[in-house]
Amino acid sequence: MTKQRVDSNDSKARGRQRAHSRSGKMRIAALAAGAMIVVAACSSDSDDSTVETDPVTSDATASPDGTAASGTEAPPTDSAAPPAETVNPPVDSVEPPEPIVELAFDLEANPPELQGVTDTSVKVGGLSTLTSPRLATFTGVDVGAQVYFDSVNANGGIAGRQIDFIGVKDDGENNEQNITQARSLVEEEEVFAVVPVVSSFFAGSSVLQDVGIPYFGWGFHEAFCDTPEGFSFNGCGNPKVDDHPAYAWPGLIAELYPDAKTVAFSAEDTEAARAGVDRYLRSLDELGLEEVLVDTGIPIDPGTDYTPFAQRIIEANPDVVFIVSGASTAIQLAGRLQASGFEGKVTTPAIYDPRVLAVESAAQAVEGATAYVGFATFQSEDNPGIAQLKADVAEFAPEGTVLTQPLASGYFSAMLFSQILEAVGTDLTYEAFYEAANSTVFDGGGALAALTFPEAHSFPRECGALAGVVDSVFVEAVELTCIR
Repeated sequence: MTKQRVDSNDSKARGRQRAHSRSGKMRIAALAAGAMIVVAACSSDSDDSTVETDPVTSDATASPDGTAASGTEAPPTDSAAPPAETVNPPVDSVEPPEPIVELAFDLEANPPELQGVTDTSVKVGGLSTLTSPRLATFTGVDVGAQVYFDSVNANGGIAGRQIDFIGVKDDGENNEQNITQARSLVEEEEVFAVVPVVSSFFAGSSVLQDVGIPYFGWGFHEAFCDTPEGFSFNGCGNPKVDDHPAYAWPGLIAELYPDAKTVAFSAEDTEAARAGVDRYLRSLDELGLEEVLVDTGIPIDPGTDYTPFAQRIIEANPDVVFIVSGASTAIQLAGRLQASGFEGKVTTPAIYDPRVLAVESAAQAVEGATAYVGFATFQSEDNPGIAQLKADVAEFAPEGTVLTQPLASGYFSAMLFSQILEAVGTDLTYEAFYEAANSTVFDGGGALAALTFPEAHSFPRECGALAGVVDSVFVEAVELTCIR
């Protein structure tokens, strides 16, 4: 079978890509496991299949969790999919890999100077991309953290201390501003820890590492890997091991569509994509899948014509296409494929946001698609962690708050920090905090796969769930499952 590889041209011609065909194995690029999920505004062009959507600012309304109406069923599979073998297994049921490097942080030789702690409070603040020239943001991450900390405080705090959450500083999707804001959190606000960290860029991690300030967030960034200060609720999403496969997303798709044999990857032209999708490729043989197209040349440009990218997918004729991008690209490309009569399955993490489905044209474009989610879906009816998250949002969040992945990432980051803080007790020092952090089991209340540190400093858990779009609402297609 002929396989295609499509690489981007140089930066002077980002908007126009050249395809190269050849036989043999191809390299692919996609976002790392635990891919960055953003909701971006889309522009339209004259093509009839263009989807007009601004899910962030749209006045359209959706149910808070995008849940399907009663009686709506999950997307049909090619044949009966086997039941999930392992749902949120306890840590000791899975043999954890050894960290690939010895953590170098020496608490005895160079303990951080304690700050942000009184007898009655612990001060924390976050760092994220809340605004962006591209409108590619993690709006809601601050709400998720605030909700969890409000819940903790309403129940008496931790070890006699209330969580003094000062909010999330915005880096504007700019590396220099990220550094400035990180420095402000440490030197001006004097926080004990930085919670949550969910940002397109994280150059400010060096500021925190230099002074030993712990930070907690969504581990798609390399700053959460092989550093003792970085703690991610999903582990290290971008391992520094060249041949470490990423099983979760492809594995869940293989479970949902057991008759699927060929796959294509269509990804935005980013370094994160090129670093990440190599890991997906390494899992395909074990999962019984074969790639027939890898296209890493989609420009991050609102004026992009997605027709040629859709045409390459149609010509490759895969059973499943993985779209690895932000929401804008995913919606536009899915719309082109649908308008062209593509008969394969479409999967992309970026669409898992009820604000996407609130826009009629966007909902139509992704009808029948599936979204990979790194935790139990909001549509899970019997997951205790999701039930608690929903209850906390209902009680503590502003009225009308929608459940999104950024909100969940802020919530889970705050939960991870709080569980470690509780393990420390009243005698709170950085030494005690790091010791507890590296011996505490974290399971997200059941909404996430359980993990422990220091193993999770080096590797992710290969677990997740799938949500499908059926009649313009999300349904749970595969429950939280660990592939490896």
